[in-house]
This record gives sequence, structure tokens and C-alpha cells, in this order.
Amino acid sequence: HEQPFSARATRLPAGGVALALQDVSEVQRLGRARREFVANISHELRTPLASIRLLVDTLQAGALSNPAVAPDMLSKINAEVDVLSQLARELLDLALIESGQMPLKLAPTDLHDLAQAQVERFSPQAQKKGLTLVMDIAPGTLALADGEMIGRVLSNLLHNAFKFTPSGGQVSLTALCEGENVIVSIADTGPGIPSNELNRIFERFYKVDRARGQSGTGLGLAIARHIVEGHGGRIWAESAPGHGATFRFSLPAG
Repeated sequence: HEQPFSARATRLPAGGVALALQDVSEVQRLGRARREFVANISHELRTPLASIRLLVDTLQAGALSNPAVAPDMLSKINAEVDVLSQLARELLDLALIESGQMPLKLAPTDLHDLAQAQVERFSPQAQKKGLTLVMDIAPGTLALADGEMIGRVLSNLLHNAFKFTPSGGQVSLTALCEGENVIVSIADTGPGIPSNELNRIFERFYKVDRARGQSGTGLGLAIARHIVEGHGGRIWAESAPGHGATFRFSLPAG
């Protein structure tokens, strides 16, 4: 394995040359990461912006006065704006978390109450898509956690599950105490994730669109990983193609 170096030669007053070598592998890695980040952001912005432009052009061309199509087009524009808003929110969250500017406030937290709030939030979406949303977390199941941040984790994982579960499917949310930890699980009945993808899905912008048939920012799972690891826990996924996916994360028991 060859290491990249930058070299600088300086002529010495007494004669001879001093050669200074500097390892620039980390600099090159950060440069590649920055270029990939910009490329990914550009890609994520291009699709919703192109859709909005096409819809607006169509409305301005006369569709706005057509009651048969105008409401549907306006609804699609609203959906694309939601995608852009989610991307902006997740980018800010990730930047704050990675820079350490979003400190955790740990306290004994009732996961039943936390999950119930998310169930109530997602219930209208479940009804609209024809999904069954099930929660089985006993009241008084305590974890040492930042309630607001773990709420974001649950929201991201439920959003992910809803996105990839077809109509008529089920999303379940459970939590069990295992020794000194509480294991929270979100399971769906979607198409599942190939085994070779399971270790990469928590990377920034990594997506398995072909495997699960949907698009997204690719940031929600990375944010969830940072938050859970900040609690001293871990997060992982279990799946077999065609048999749904289950996302689990551990928290210290409260």
C-alpha cells in the first residue's frame, strides 16, 4: 500500500539539500469526502427542484385553471417541498451532531411515553397508506436517554419503515430489557435489505434504492447512528430480502 507524500527540498547554506516529506493521505481523504458530499447534495437537490419546475411550468401553461388536475399538481409540489425541507433539517442535525454542538441531556426516560408520541404522530400517515402500526412497549420501560434526541431516532426509523412498507403491510415498535440495556426494535414488512448492504446503510448518503424501491436523503440512518452511539449504545439492522427489515438499537437501562 503506497502512502502519498508531499515533498519539499531546501538548499542548506553549508551545502547539501534538506528534504521534508509530509504524509498527505488524510488531506486527500478529506478532499475526496468533501467532493463526494457536495456531489451528493447536488444530486439530492436536483430531483425535487426539477420536479417543482416542471409542475410549475405546467400550471403556468394553463393547468392551474383546470380543476381536474391543478389540486393534484399542487399536492405534488407540496410533497417535493417537504423533501427539500427534510434534507435541510437533516443536514443541519448532522452538522450539529458531528461538531458536538448538540449535547445530550441524559435522564431516566419512559420509552412507552416517547414511543406513544411517535405512534400518534405517524398514525394519520399509516391510515393514509393502509398500514398497520403496532406498539408493544410496557409503561415504565425506562432508559437513560435524551428524550428529544431518541424521539428523533424513533422518528427517523419509523419514517424509513413507512417509506419502504407497501400498502397492507405492518410496522411494529417494541422494546425489551436485556441485562443493563433496553433494546428498541422497529420492524417492517417491506422488501428487505440485501445482506451485503446491512453494514453500510448507516453511512451518510448510502442508499439501497434498488433493493427497497424508494428514494430518500440517505441521512436519517446516519443521524440515528450518531445519536445512539452518543448514548453509549449501538444500532444495527437485520433483514432478509423479501422478508422485511428490523432496525434495533440499544440504550442503557434507566
